[in-house]
Amino acid sequence: MTQENLSKTASNETMVQMKNKGQGAFEYLLMLGGIVMIAVIVIVMVQSATSKANIAIAESEADYLRFIGESVRNALSWPIS
Repeated sequence: MTQENLSKTASNETMVQMKNKGQGAFEYLLMLGGIVMIAVIVIVMVQSATSKANIAIAESEADYLRFIGESVRNALSWPIS
């Protein structure tokens, strides 16, 4: 190969490497965007599950307090013999 052909080949290889670097940066940004999206979805799911659990606990606590209150009232209303 002549010197001119070698320099053209080197120039083409450099351009390919530069294109690959740009493509790598874009892929890196896409990967970061995907990771952020997944993190947001997980956080929303955890918050949703936590709020539903808190509602269930509050309802359960209210039922328990109502049961205890009625039991105490019933026990106190029994006739003493």
